[in-house]
Amino acid sequence: MAEMSKILFDSRPLTLSIELAVVLGLNEAIVIQQIHYWLESARKAKRNKRNGRTWTYNTYSQWQEQFPFWSKATIKRIFTSLENKGIVLSGNFNKNPYNKTKWYSLDYEQLEQLFQPENESDEGLGYSQYENSSSCNSRWGQNELIENDWPQEDPWDHINSPYSTPPEERYKAIS
Repeated sequence: MAEMSKILFDSRPLTLSIELAVVLGLNEAIVIQQIHYWLESARKAKRNKRNGRTWTYNTYSQWQEQFPFWSKATIKRIFTSLENKGIVLSGNFNKNPYNKTKWYSLDYEQLEQLFQPENESDEGLGYSQYENSSSCNSRWGQNELIENDWPQEDPWDHINSPYSTPPEERYKAIS
């Protein structure tokens, strides 16, 4: 048990906003929170100020060190999705023109708009602008939507396995 508590508490955890994950998706929420963490670190240290904004920078390989559970392709897809939505801003402020390391900042105003009501009757979570997204980068393209009711039929029910048999019939066969 002591080993498990080391895994849970001694490593550097990632945090995220549940509300942001609901609106943008889990991967995007994790990335946004991590960018915010580095922006705050740079702001407090009075570093990386460009064009009136605080920035952070990493290569995709460096981001992958922070997110070892994702491939570089997934990381690129997440960043591209957030850049296309205008939430993550990117630039190149490197002194060496051959250095293509991207710099990142957050458009906090754009992020805040996700949680503003779109009309008088809306509760302010901004779902409708992403609901009809056909992009595979949105949470609607990669993950099943969470609905109030569970699906009536499981698509795997047709497979013959001990778990596809109703419990009352499984126990009947055992006894």
